[in-house]
Amino acid sequence: MRDCWLPLSAGTWTIYLDQPPQQMVDVAKVVVEGVDAGLAMAKPGNTVEQVKAAWQVVLRRNGLRKDSRVSTAVQN
Repeated sequence: MRDCWLPLSAGTWTIYLDQPPQQMVDVAKVVVEGVDAGLAMAKPGNTVEQVKAAWQVVLRRNGLRKDSRVSTAVQN
């Protein structure tokens, strides 16, 4: 059986005790849409580049940009 290690860093969490700024709400919706697009592309036979491209299409369509890595290593 393969083992997958996928930790969440403290940098992935943002907590608001009141209403978050609208810009944060809007960006969060785009991020969820982008992650969903990437996960939909993450199928046997597809490359990591294809998964990343699906993510990038959603970000660019919404005027956002994320050039650095957005994943963690998967170990087996």
